[in-house]
Amino acid sequence: MKIKNILIGGICMLTFTACNDFLDVDTPSKQSNESIFSSENETSMALNGVYAKALSDNAFGNFLYNNVQLNSDVDFATNSNEVPQLNAPKRFDCTAESGDSEKLWNAMYSGVETANNFIYNLENAPIYSEDNINVTQMMGEAKVLRAMFYYELLCYWGNIPFTMLPTYATQEFVLPITDRDEVYKQLITDLESIAPLMKPTAEISEGIERISQEACWAMIARLALQAGGYSLRPAANTNYGKMERPSNYKDFYQTARTYADKVIQSGTHALNKSFSQVFI
Repeated sequence: MKIKNILIGGICMLTFTACNDFLDVDTPSKQSNESIFSSENETSMALNGVYAKALSDNAFGNFLYNNVQLNSDVDFATNSNEVPQLNAPKRFDCTAESGDSEKLWNAMYSGVETANNFIYNLENAPIYSEDNINVTQMMGEAKVLRAMFYYELLCYWGNIPFTMLPTYATQEFVLPITDRDEVYKQLITDLESIAPLMKPTAEISEGIERISQEACWAMIARLALQAGGYSLRPAANTNYGKMERPSNYKDFYQTARTYADKVIQSGTHALNKSFSQVFI
């Protein structure tokens, strides 16, 4: 009887040990970058994280358009008592300590860091090859998203801290301020190199739900158009700065024209046939 009990106990212990080994798997939260970027499916899910930063409530999902981009030729915001509000950038009433300005700054740089992390790891992953259109397409989407985040920072702040590396891959924990002209140049060059390796809208199963080759061209045109225009720049002996544009602004305008024309010639997208009908 004792031998029988010992045998039964031993079998039970082996069973529990086997179950323990079977259940001892890595959870998604513990996955390494190597495992995440080891397959196209896993990489695609990581890319969704970059999209999520763009679609968040503090970025393009709501805050960017609803709180800080009004008072233009088509939108405006009013204040019934006309008292200046130091936290109302949409009415051009704000200070450097504005909570809304800080929220936008944090949201855009959070998106930049997420995009940088994705791009850096994919570039160094075994699956990355310029011959794999699925992988280069995902790389292009992430680079366009990064350019979108930086574009908003450039529009609001001009010269900004700039890097194309994730925080853990650089020794610069306090980034120096980079001249806006140099930032525009690097972003445009970055997108020009990846654009030929991206899919046109017609070849993307989700269609316009994902960033296409045409969207990359359009982002290049937007960056170049903004880079060539006037912007408020620091000036000596004044607290207000001065409106200037770069000396090579015509080069930027030519770039904008070239890539906007690529979008037009693709035939994928078009304006309304009658612009006046919009107002009617």
